[in-house]
Amino acid sequence: MPPPEPTDLFAAFPPVPTEAWEAQIARDLKGADYARKLIWQPSEGFAVRPYYRAADRNQLPHLQSKEALATLRRHRRNNPWQIRQDFPSHDPAAANAYARVALDQGAEALGFVLERAETSNLKLLLTGLDLSTTPIHLVATAHPKAVLDAWLAATDALGFAPHGLRGTLTVDLLAQGVRTESWPAEDELGALAEMLARGYADAPGLELLAVDAQPYHEAGGTAVHELAFALAAASEYLATLQELGLTLGQMLRQMHTVFPVGASYFLHLAKLRAWRLLYARLAEAYAPDAEELAPAYVQAVTSGWNQTLYDPYVNVLRGTTEAAAAVLGGCDVLVVRPHTTPAGTPEADAYRLARNTQLILRHECGFDAVADPAAGSYYIEQLTHELGQAAWTLFQEVEAQGGYLAAARSGFLQQQLADARAAQEEAIAHRKHVFVGTNQYPNPEERRRAEAPPHADAHRGATPFEHLRLRTEQHTHTPTVLLLPFGHRALRAARATFARNFFGCAGYAIEELPGFDTQEDAIAAAEAHAAEIVVLCSSDPDYAAWAAPLCAAWQRRTPPPLLLVAGYPQEHLDALRTAGIDDFIHLRTPLLETLEAYHERLGIA
Repeated sequence: MPPPEPTDLFAAFPPVPTEAWEAQIARDLKGADYARKLIWQPSEGFAVRPYYRAADRNQLPHLQSKEALATLRRHRRNNPWQIRQDFPSHDPAAANAYARVALDQGAEALGFVLERAETSNLKLLLTGLDLSTTPIHLVATAHPKAVLDAWLAATDALGFAPHGLRGTLTVDLLAQGVRTESWPAEDELGALAEMLARGYADAPGLELLAVDAQPYHEAGGTAVHELAFALAAASEYLATLQELGLTLGQMLRQMHTVFPVGASYFLHLAKLRAWRLLYARLAEAYAPDAEELAPAYVQAVTSGWNQTLYDPYVNVLRGTTEAAAAVLGGCDVLVVRPHTTPAGTPEADAYRLARNTQLILRHECGFDAVADPAAGSYYIEQLTHELGQAAWTLFQEVEAQGGYLAAARSGFLQQQLADARAAQEEAIAHRKHVFVGTNQYPNPEERRRAEAPPHADAHRGATPFEHLRLRTEQHTHTPTVLLLPFGHRALRAARATFARNFFGCAGYAIEELPGFDTQEDAIAAAEAHAAEIVVLCSSDPDYAAWAAPLCAAWQRRTPPPLLLVAGYPQEHLDALRTAGIDDFIHLRTPLLETLEAYHERLGIA
């Protein structure tokens, strides 16, 4: 008997036209506003629809260009990336020991973060490492010429010829100005040109011209700001250094880019893809006939802005999703920050977790198997296009002002970042942007006082909440918040949970009484328990009926506690204030501002 003919599954499911999808969505929304419910408006400034179809993908310009598709694939059959681990260099012996362990346990490249005076430590940092096989990446704040001189001197003393070295130097003189408000002078750019010429001749395996997007990210910028300002910085370097005598081939061969990868998974994945297209467009504009144009060399690093001091193991989860986005976005090198970085210098276990994150993505998840694995996804291709378009538009604004340096000196660049940062800070303060364990779902019993203070990084998103909580820990005693649930059982539980999360963000001690069904039991409990803050947790009608006797019980204390209601019972506000309620906490309460006010009322300096 012959085998049955194979079933054509596509024929069994005929295509559904877009009009039918939209009609079904309208029915499901039941009159709700389509745009408010389903259209995402990211801070990058463009709208993201709830779904995309093949017709949308077919209209994207980069998918109609063989050159653009080749740029994204980089003529590869798979998706290799270097597993890199970075170490601070203030203790060079410890950094060298950690580096050796990292190489033994899966790292393929090493990075050392140098402060201005630490170039003298380079020989000790590099001792015992095979510099002919291990790429070395230096991150510094000193002028790149001084760092390269020290680097070549150290490797020469260790017996390695400069021609055999591989790696990068990340000192972006333009991007540093975002942190320091000091922009490079002509002589500094001249020294940079001299250094690049030397590096091109003596150490061709080193990429020494950095375009670093991290300062824009740390200052609160969006993915569009990162792309546009990195593009503008690259253009500024190409134009200025060409005037100082370098060829385009020399510059493009030594240029590399550094991008942080943040919390918005698909957005930051698409950001790296968009950068490759933008960089190729810029390079072709400067050298349309050059055959030696190298593709963008992209180093990715998981976001430091996104890490938190409190609940640090959540940083492991953040780092994992960020690393996955970086790899699927096509980075060439990846650094995963250890989860304890905000508390100071990480220890061995933190480095191991960070390293193993990448090893799992490669060996257990197979992320290295396919070149440009996001290719063809309607959603990611659309994000790639939208980010590229928005970034190119902003880049053109910068160029219209005379380029990167002119836009920076006029304040345009800083104002763009300041506006974006203000929006970010407002979202964090109101918990529209959630840091799990810090401004939402905190562990009130966690204490960080005995450890190092937050790492010297004023640009992490969670820093204002962390400073608030550290002030609680440094106070003479931990304030107590008493939660009194009563009446309606479902609402009292929900509002007690809300209040627990609310005050847990400040690190206050939370004491929650069992729910009470009678006023007599609730009043007896009120008379038996003391606290600096008391929160009534119930339904709006029960507040109206129970608040007056409960408030009277606590007002007999000296001094009386702050009396709060969880919720905002509009019909009863005046009566509750008359009864003795001091304040109301609810979903629209500005969390950070309100907790700061309670700190002040409780005398927490």
